[in-house]
Amino acid sequence: MFKTIHTRVDSFMNLLSGIGTQRSKSKNNQVDVNYTVLTEEEQYAIWLKGGIGKVIVSAFPEDAVRNWFTIENDTDNTLLDMMKKLKTKKAIELAMCWSRLMGGGAIFMGIQDGLPLSEPVNISKIKEVNYLLVFDKWSTTINTLNYNNNIENKNYGELETITLFGKNGQILNNVHISRLMVFKGEPVPRMKENENNWEFWGASFLESMMNELGWTYSTFLAVADVLQELIIGKYKIRGLKEAISEGREKDIQKRMSLIDISKSTIKSVLLDADNEDYTRDSMSLAGIPDTLYVFMMLICGVSQYPFTRLWGRSPAGLNATGESDFRNYYDKVKASQVTDIEPEIENKLLVYLNASIGNKIKNPKIKWSALQEATPKENLEMKEKQANIDKIYGLDMPILLSEEIRNSRFANGYSFDTMLMDDNTYAKFEIEKKANELELAKNQKVDPNAISVEEEEEVVE
Repeated sequence: MFKTIHTRVDSFMNLLSGIGTQRSKSKNNQVDVNYTVLTEEEQYAIWLKGGIGKVIVSAFPEDAVRNWFTIENDTDNTLLDMMKKLKTKKAIELAMCWSRLMGGGAIFMGIQDGLPLSEPVNISKIKEVNYLLVFDKWSTTINTLNYNNNIENKNYGELETITLFGKNGQILNNVHISRLMVFKGEPVPRMKENENNWEFWGASFLESMMNELGWTYSTFLAVADVLQELIIGKYKIRGLKEAISEGREKDIQKRMSLIDISKSTIKSVLLDADNEDYTRDSMSLAGIPDTLYVFMMLICGVSQYPFTRLWGRSPAGLNATGESDFRNYYDKVKASQVTDIEPEIENKLLVYLNASIGNKIKNPKIKWSALQEATPKENLEMKEKQANIDKIYGLDMPILLSEEIRNSRFANGYSFDTMLMDDNTYAKFEIEKKANELELAKNQKVDPNAISVEEEEEVVE
């Protein structure tokens, strides 16, 4: 016995219109396997010419480092001052710009440890970090010699050095990866890494949106051309056809030039009453702003920027504030701070700077500042709410010690984070507190074991 198999199609079809059938135009949709790869010169041109391409590249790094960070346990800002002297903030912003524009950027750290640049940093011998130099992907090269080719080594197959080039193309040196802060571009599928200089670094952020950028540029250029012909003047000259056939084009051009000159000089048009006429036709711009807005929104979508941040104006539409867009955008910036910037600074630059001063700062950690600064009014309102919370947990319950609240809020500038004492610190605090109470009782000649009047009333009750 054979069972009959019934095929079920869960979709709508219209045989008359062709919707859902092979005659439907949507059935011919397919992925375009050709993608744009920007050349080195094209990437330079995007940066140097400015425009929306440069904004897409530079705005994100600018936002990521604008409010910078503090360093935990660096109470006198020793490490922060050293980083400021090295212009670390600007170097990281530029390296991130190169990673988004070209697919990769690196910061060479001038570490004085007495070893060749091709060797790993010897942390115990660091005397100083003198300077930072930013290199883009095209100022580096990577080949098989830059990888660990020792099969007996645990790091076999991993990148160990990067070759750096100077401004004139001369090879500077093979630099060990520990002496570089590396910022990679967009991830590329493993099978494509060996194409288009994507190996190790990655692709340009702009390459995934070149179609949309091209459409938008073309649309704005078309509008600019339309504006050139927004108002067209029409000259009617009797006998024009005969004049052209007789070869008197220069006379016609001279006459039109005189009319234009009269418009500029006396703001009037001088015409022959019988043989000439002049009219002006204007073109309607209805619908053009809406068309431009659609393409502007398209660019926001593919670049993942809020409309206000990219175009410098508020989005249109009812209740269109853009607040949710900014929240999503700031979440993305925060993620980049933690995954792209923080590891390079904490695991390399901070370690080297701290080693140069004898590891004076214990366990330095980055604490990023808020991406969006509150207004003075908002700041006061938040502090008032925090003070009420502190009162509840510090006095009403109580759960927190007054010392914990004071140190958390005001030790290193105002902070909304609450840090509890560890067990050892708490034990020392209790011992000191008891000693102070005994000393106070001794000075007042009061028996420490005596109970107060309030306590005596509670006992009686």
